[in-house]
Amino acid sequence: MRPAPGIAGVVRIALNGEATCAGADRRNRHKLLLRLQRRLGQAALLYVAGIGIGLAAGIARADVRPHALCGECPVLQRQTDAKIWGAADPGEEVTVAFRGRKASATTDPKGRWTVTVASGEAGGPFELGITGRNTLTYKNVLVGEGWLCSGQ
Repeated sequence: MRPAPGIAGVVRIALNGEATCAGADRRNRHKLLLRLQRRLGQAALLYVAGIGIGLAAGIARADVRPHALCGECPVLQRQTDAKIWGAADPGEEVTVAFRGRKASATTDPKGRWTVTVASGEAGGPFELGITGRNTLTYKNVLVGEGWLCSGQ
């Protein structure tokens, strides 16, 4: 469905029931939802309005989130500088704490951040904390040898 003139946004509803709202600002969401109501009926409007409220809550606060490769139970290479990166609100300060050391960075205008922490000697399990407006704690972080092998 294409947006009506003057409405900057498109709502897409997939076959599995997931809906996405692309490009609609706060002023135009109401117009977009009214147009959906005329085309799809009241039940679809209530479903999409509930998703819109969830999207608005997500837009209001962007939590610090590491890249998808950074997760539970990682193994960091020993005696190197481990690179931890992710996204948050632009201008937000992000602090990573690992093995009693802290490193901080401020996000760029696109909300990206990168922090480097010393991994130290082999051992574990340790905790890795990432703090911004929210705090994430990864437990069972090990430090040792990381090998990538392949074969036939």
